[in-house]
Amino acid sequence: MTATTTAIAEDWRAALGLSARRAPEVYSDAAAVGDVPHARPIRTALRELGADTVFCVQDVPTAVFFAAEDANPADIASLHSSLWNQGLASVLAVVCGDAIRIYSLAAVPHGQHGNRLDDDCLIEVLRKVEDAVKVRGLIRGMESGRYWQERSDRFKPAERVDSTLLRNLREADRRLRALGLAPEAAQALLMQTMFIAYLEDREIIGERYIEEATGEAYSTFGAILQSGKTTAFYALFRRLNRDFNGDLFVKPCSFGKSGPRLQGTHLPILADFRGGMVEMGKDADQGLIFWAYNFKLIPVELISAVYDQFLSAQDRTPKGQFHTPMHLATSVVSQLWDDPQLLTKQAKERGAFLDPACGSGIFLACIFKRLCEHWRASKGTEKIRWPRLLAFLDQLTGLDIDASAVRVAIFSLH
Repeated sequence: MTATTTAIAEDWRAALGLSARRAPEVYSDAAAVGDVPHARPIRTALRELGADTVFCVQDVPTAVFFAAEDANPADIASLHSSLWNQGLASVLAVVCGDAIRIYSLAAVPHGQHGNRLDDDCLIEVLRKVEDAVKVRGLIRGMESGRYWQERSDRFKPAERVDSTLLRNLREADRRLRALGLAPEAAQALLMQTMFIAYLEDREIIGERYIEEATGEAYSTFGAILQSGKTTAFYALFRRLNRDFNGDLFVKPCSFGKSGPRLQGTHLPILADFRGGMVEMGKDADQGLIFWAYNFKLIPVELISAVYDQFLSAQDRTPKGQFHTPMHLATSVVSQLWDDPQLLTKQAKERGAFLDPACGSGIFLACIFKRLCEHWRASKGTEKIRWPRLLAFLDQLTGLDIDASAVRVAIFSLH
């Protein structure tokens, strides 16, 4: 996708009524993003994904605007996939020439080359001249909620990334149990798989690491799963257990030194889950396929919230577990963070934070990210060295009666 000239971009900002708006409502420069709840996803959209403008409502990215001289379906679908994985904004608006194409980010894109994007996700096409009134009212409609109410059929909560991920977790869990795995073993294996995917997508481990660990020519974690060879999976676990602290990778299917042994029949289920197949391959031709989960873009607190919901659904009655949605956790932390009477500047820099019933650690994950953003804003730098990140972790403590929940919390913070 080729970026437009600044003049065209500014012309569209004026038509939309965004020219006079400033942060924290509108961001057009990644360097101007300060200590706000979703700072990293906003910077990622502007800097890495090439967004022209990010519009926020109550600190939440709501619409992402891209201005381009030309835009083919595959490029738009790639942008849509990345923003869908972020799980925050509701609208992708592509400005091209005298038209603005508006896509729902609460809709799963199907197909490999964007050839079904318009059918699945396109809401409307507005012309700057012919539809001037609608263009001008677009932002106001988003702020008031009218836009979402009038087009509710294009914004389906069940198709957002968190709902899709949760649906896949539940179906994978059901299929693993059907093959004889105990509930605790199935949950452990799914968490382990998700964490490996997270490490891979964030480029903490890569092709060379996987080849050295397995002694075979596997370029990706998905290739190991698709091979059906448990020996390669165990070899990868031995390397991960050596390189990472804790007992997450003692062995597959177990957080301890004993437990059921992984079977080759389990790996195709994990391959479907890693590949992001809607409903775990029930309708393979309708699956995400090319648009699999990208854990580099999915916020850690969203992963935490989804896994929390997954665990609480499995064992709600005995332990009284209830999940906290990401937007509620973010809102609670923001109220604390922005009130100087509740949290002083000194407390933000040196205070201790305790969650005595942390579950999967969503509140701790939100606080950790705010500690990072406060540091960046106060020091005028985006880079945070490893010792400082470890110091932030020392400020956080999470407790829970469920040991597996604490493991998820540690995963969320790392």
